[in-house]
Amino acid sequence: MSCSKCSKGMNTRGLDTRSYNSTAGYHSTLKSEGGCNCESTTRVSKWTALPLYSKIELPGDLDVIAGSNEEGKAWRLPVTRLLAGGEFNKLQYSIDKKASKIELNPDQVTPAFIPGPNSSVEEAVADTEANKAQFLVIGNDANTKNNVIIQSSGFLVFPRTHTYQVGKTYYLHQTEKGGLTSVKPTSGIVQPLFTVVDELTININIGV
Repeated sequence: MSCSKCSKGMNTRGLDTRSYNSTAGYHSTLKSEGGCNCESTTRVSKWTALPLYSKIELPGDLDVIAGSNEEGKAWRLPVTRLLAGGEFNKLQYSIDKKASKIELNPDQVTPAFIPGPNSSVEEAVADTEANKAQFLVIGNDANTKNNVIIQSSGFLVFPRTHTYQVGKTYYLHQTEKGGLTSVKPTSGIVQPLFTVVDELTININIGV
């Protein structure tokens, strides 16, 4: 579609959202794309006028429109950046273990916690509420000396077959620091850590 003011160019470039009115919908500015510096205003329907997405799986190229009132602009934002594991919603983090002597075993995870500000990472144990796990240490950071990689939710896929029993839920051990048990305790502190999905995958869901 050509510019409504000068009939040049195509109004398909650069959505620049200016304001929203609950009755009229969104007022947007579209800049033309070829030899034209004019701006024309279009009115976009309210979000509630759009059909609901009802399929089970999301399309690989699904985008959303994200806007900033402060900048007066809107952008196309890939949903994959917002989903778990995306760059805005990471599952794994690298942290400095400081003076910690935490031991990591290949193809296993270690429940751990940080007791306070500037404290070292410590192996968790379900003997008191203060010593419960906050996350699982899944390995050393190969890029940063003295850092470990941690994860507190979501799926973890091991590079090789792990040592856990498929279908079992593992709990924080009540007496062994950094220990796990697949037998649910009948008393004391019961903190589930993850469920084993298959020979390579666990689903981390640390109980509070």
